[in-house]
Amino acid sequence: MEMIKEDNLRNDLFVQAINAGTNAILLTGNVHDLILTDSKLAYHPQHVAEMFSHLGFHVIRYAKSQGCRVHGYCNFDPEDKKALDKRLNAVGLQQLINRNEQLEPDEIRRFFRAIARLMQTPCSGDAPIALILDYAEHICPAVQTSAAAADEQTIAAETVHILALAPALNKSGNKLICIVRDGHQNILLNDGLKRVSIPFPNEQQTQSCIEYLLSRKDEMEEKQYGNLAEGFSPTEFARLTRGLRLREIEVLLKEAKTTNKPLDRSRVLQAKADAIVNTSEGTLNVMATSLQLEDVIGLNVIKHFFVRIAQLLKSNAQSSPRAILMAGPPGTSKSTFAPILSSLCGFNIVKFEQIKNMFVGESERRLNLALSVVESLAPVILFIDEITECVPSRNGNMHDGGVSLDLLAQLFQFSARDDLRGKVLLLAATNVPEKLDAAWHDRFIIVPFLELMPEESVHLFAAFEKRITSASTLDASDASLNKASEILHEKGASPRKIFDVVNHALLHASAGSLTSTDILKAAQDYVGAANPFAIAYTSLSAIALTSFYSLLPWSDDPENYSYPWYMENIVDRKTGNLDRQLLQQKIREFHRQANI
Repeated sequence: MEMIKEDNLRNDLFVQAINAGTNAILLTGNVHDLILTDSKLAYHPQHVAEMFSHLGFHVIRYAKSQGCRVHGYCNFDPEDKKALDKRLNAVGLQQLINRNEQLEPDEIRRFFRAIARLMQTPCSGDAPIALILDYAEHICPAVQTSAAAADEQTIAAETVHILALAPALNKSGNKLICIVRDGHQNILLNDGLKRVSIPFPNEQQTQSCIEYLLSRKDEMEEKQYGNLAEGFSPTEFARLTRGLRLREIEVLLKEAKTTNKPLDRSRVLQAKADAIVNTSEGTLNVMATSLQLEDVIGLNVIKHFFVRIAQLLKSNAQSSPRAILMAGPPGTSKSTFAPILSSLCGFNIVKFEQIKNMFVGESERRLNLALSVVESLAPVILFIDEITECVPSRNGNMHDGGVSLDLLAQLFQFSARDDLRGKVLLLAATNVPEKLDAAWHDRFIIVPFLELMPEESVHLFAAFEKRITSASTLDASDASLNKASEILHEKGASPRKIFDVVNHALLHASAGSLTSTDILKAAQDYVGAANPFAIAYTSLSAIALTSFYSLLPWSDDPENYSYPWYMENIVDRKTGNLDRQLLQQKIREFHRQANI
């Protein structure tokens, strides 16, 4: 067979498999996308058919919705048509092909029995056959048992499986290609067919596509696609759309042409957010924030650490961490820090959503899809909030047939990939670090987030007033505000609850302007529901798991740090060192009192 020239864009893995002599391929991944090759934009499955046709194959395509057809049949010369018709008629296929309609169940059974004979018959001087099954997951769907499948589906799946393993297929020179949405196909298709996963386009491929589309003109020399806004270059467009399909990029430029509005950054970012949700099937969401590092009160050690991490990520340094866990009580700004870090390093940030699904194999497929999208978005931060709730632990009971263990294994493998350092950061948060699977301890850099002390939280009042009203009149040195801060600290109010207190004060403020007296009244009015022992237990658990002494909140000034009540005698105020034995004793004590 003539070797296929590898274009440097999208189909290299598929080409390599064909050139290596592979006769049965399961083509999956980003296969239902466009491909730019030979200065031409084409739909990928159509390109595969054209490629085999160019190599001298007779290409037979079958899809459940369209039936069976010979690719390019109308362009055959009479002699070629006659020769092919004779071959098809000899195995009983002639009456089933080129009808442009769905086949009935009995006809589907006849088709697959006949195609099995044709594909295993030596060419004997005739053109080889390339059989392409479009949307193979509809032809041979995933079912729990063969009894759950329709008769024609079972025959189709078994025929494909037999063909993939048949020595006669190798000898015949014919090719079998199943184009499938990964994870939805019958399990038989996984045996014998070589899996080739088409990746999402990289930045270079995306930029080549953008430049091609921007240059396209019709017969009247009119541009076929819209323009980019002034100062918005194809290079920046390609960088912002990292992780999108080429078909989605084409839609954006078509929209710019239709609306006669140049395509700008904000439209691209919104389209990207929508596309990521759709592409990941809702397993990922794009995060955004208007907050900056200076908007966060206190947590100075963590701020300095994140600034250093952002510098490493921006430079794509191999010393960049692979995974960071933010651990501490609720409302200590863990989730707030995630998008702020992404702003510092200029990375996209996507939030991990619910993965587990009731259908067999679907949870693993959804997680695999999410991780594939994340990798295609690099550089990116993958944020998993409440990781101990949405990611299983081997410490707990797993009554789901091993699904949880499979998910955990996939995440462990992904988080340990050194080739993703500086490209993908796994950032997670938890309120219950003690529930974390022990295997994560080696994978995460664990950073403790403790509650703010009164002298720190007093600054929140003015910050929240400004966030709500766009102006601030409160002074952190005011005695009433300091009293309010102490009251709220005693009641266990988190920054999130202090925000509610400020809102409550505004609701009852006289003359429409906020005063320190209003804040004090609202603080006294606040009931408070936090269990101080639960906060102590969670905080001490986070401290016990902290990866480095320099990440402890008192590390830069242990003598003058304002320690919370539950830290008494645990820290040497001269050296900042921990009494580990007393720490563990306190954790056990507060665990009992916290009623967890």
